[in-house]
Amino acid sequence: MIDFRDFNKNSLILKESFEAFKEKNNIELITDESHKQELIHKVLKSIEIPFNVKVFTFENLFKFHLKKGTFFIAQCLLDYGYPLSQSGFPSSIHKYDFQLIGFANIKFDLGKTYIYPLTGMKATVFKFFKKNIYFPKLEKFNSSYFIESNKPEILKATLNEEFLNVIAGYENIFVTINNSDMYIYFNDNLKIFQSEAIEEILSNYKFLV
Repeated sequence: MIDFRDFNKNSLILKESFEAFKEKNNIELITDESHKQELIHKVLKSIEIPFNVKVFTFENLFKFHLKKGTFFIAQCLLDYGYPLSQSGFPSSIHKYDFQLIGFANIKFDLGKTYIYPLTGMKATVFKFFKKNIYFPKLEKFNSSYFIESNKPEILKATLNEEFLNVIAGYENIFVTINNSDMYIYFNDNLKIFQSEAIEEILSNYKFLV
């Protein structure tokens, strides 16, 4: 565990996020290091992290227990060490970021599936050159996010409207599904609201294990 006194203001966000979770009675704080390392390995096989990250680890790992299944939310540390400065020498400032990742094992194999926001030039390129999976009646989602998958039929049958509507209520959400493992994250450093957002999204997916 990082000593919060040794970190800058970002550590306060980590601490507030931790406090928001720990008061809930359906949450387990995972402390078994071998279990955490196993899950870190799974995450790194499915999600790309910046190439210059020296160490990726879970500062805190929470397991949520619902009647329909379970999921995890990890407060992650991305440690960049001492990056080179403009002069070509190592910086004297230790650079790091915190990021939140939610993940779950799901009941169906959805192959390789990606959900990402439609923004800027990316929106134009994807609309013309990639085949989107369209969900009738979910216009807000369809106009904000793009889905590609090598298993579109089973995907359309198992991504329930509640789940997609919650995603549409947030910006900058990314979802990666690797067979029966689902990962949800923001392409951004940790913000307080992300804890509640990822919990809400995963809680609204019907087919958790």
